[in-house]
Amino acid sequence: MTLEELDEQIRLLELEIRLRKLIDDFPDSLTRIIFKMRLIDRASWEQIAAFVGGKNTALGVRMRFFRYRKKLSALRGIDGDKYPLGTVEGAGGDPV
Repeated sequence: MTLEELDEQIRLLELEIRLRKLIDDFPDSLTRIIFKMRLIDRASWEQIAAFVGGKNTALGVRMRFFRYRKKLSALRGIDGDKYPLGTVEGAGGDPV
């Protein structure tokens, strides 16, 4: 492993730690689960819906994710459509 690769892994781990801290501050446990599973575990919407159970569907958890992401962006004064939280490819290849 090169020094550059090691630096990149450290950067990604630091980013994950920051993301976990942000998510841990969410007041709602269901929203925390959805964000952790999607952004950290890279689970699909279907996997998340199956995990949380109840009458939650893949579409429902996805909508909850994007509504809360937009709310966070607004609170931080960021255009959520231009600079979305979690701009990585999620499980299943669709953008988060």
